[in-house]
Amino acid sequence: MKIITAFIGFLFIQMTYAQFQSEGELSIDKGILQIEITFLNQSKGVGAEKTDYQQLPNNLLRYGVSNNTEIRLVINLEGTQQDSGQGFKYKIGSTQLGAKVAFNKQNDSKTKGAFFSHLIFPKNWNDFSSSFGYSNQLVLKQNINSKFSLTSNFGYTHFSNRIGYYNYTAVAVLNISNKFSLFVEPYGVFDAKSNSVSNIDFGFSYYLANLQFDFAIGTGIDNKMIHQGMVITWRPLTKLLKTIVD
Repeated sequence: MKIITAFIGFLFIQMTYAQFQSEGELSIDKGILQIEITFLNQSKGVGAEKTDYQQLPNNLLRYGVSNNTEIRLVINLEGTQQDSGQGFKYKIGSTQLGAKVAFNKQNDSKTKGAFFSHLIFPKNWNDFSSSFGYSNQLVLKQNINSKFSLTSNFGYTHFSNRIGYYNYTAVAVLNISNKFSLFVEPYGVFDAKSNSVSNIDFGFSYYLANLQFDFAIGTGIDNKMIHQGMVITWRPLTKLLKTIVD
């Protein structure tokens, strides 16, 4: 019974929640491969300017090279539809390669954080010189108590054609039980010319053995947008059980 209880607790603490915009403060432990698969359906704009967008899926692979550092690979299939009379056009999206370093991970501090950086390779390699980019992100998490936490992401993304933007997220998570939690997540982007977009989503997370499911619906605050999505997170069960037994 103690092993079962410890296993549930280990999952709850170590699995990095994967809300739709926010990155968690934890890195993957050494030798562990974690896969996060996102399915997203989004509509933006109205009338003739309406665009439908899908991720089917977006795949994030994370591998721990040390207990504080992971390497990351993002590969996604995306579809767009600008005319309801035509079907979705699907293609491979931008590939990203990066790394993440966590700090305060191994101590009992209520404040934890991480920094991660991605190189962004363009969808069309013929446009490499103008579409290659990078993204740097800072993650800060504050555990208010055993049930409630706040996590913020702040970052900057820049492309070689000199287009760049800042992003922010702030997710509040309420843990109902070891398996179920609720979250609300405002987020947005802005650039140097003060152009900005603000959105918000609401959802819940459910933990089942070595799987985690995140469901959310979102809407634009200052723009016409709505989305629905799901994230499935997988980690190998055998490594977790070995850690507990040892």
